[in-house]
Amino acid sequence: MHSIRLRGPWQFVIDPDNTDASRAGKISLPGDWAKPIVDLDPGSASQPTRIMMTRTFNAPTGIESSKIYIVIENLGPPAELRTSLTINDQQVEPLVSEASDESRRFDVTPHLAAHNQLAIQVTLNPTRNYFGEVTIQIHDQ
Repeated sequence: MHSIRLRGPWQFVIDPDNTDASRAGKISLPGDWAKPIVDLDPGSASQPTRIMMTRTFNAPTGIESSKIYIVIENLGPPAELRTSLTINDQQVEPLVSEASDESRRFDVTPHLAAHNQLAIQVTLNPTRNYFGEVTIQIHDQ
């Protein structure tokens, strides 16, 4: 297995259904999400807050016979946090059998293109202010 970290910069918007551009910014992952988000939305310090983070990436080369996963780490228990992932406008469901309290894994193999737009929507829990690593994992078949 080979991993590629998607550290940053990530664009984020608070309440993705609201088109208010003043509630958007940049963040690097892994990291403490509280400061940049609370600066834009003080209410997020005390209540669950829905955000959408996006970034682009190019597909790794030489992966024609590989399975490709996006892994999001350190999310917290599933009951506390709803997470969805979209790649190139295609919704991808997490692999339920592999869900843990701390991470989610998504098989993006059929949706991968040469240039990719990744979007993660997450409800952030105010008691956990750290968002973990986001990686591309390449598994040879």
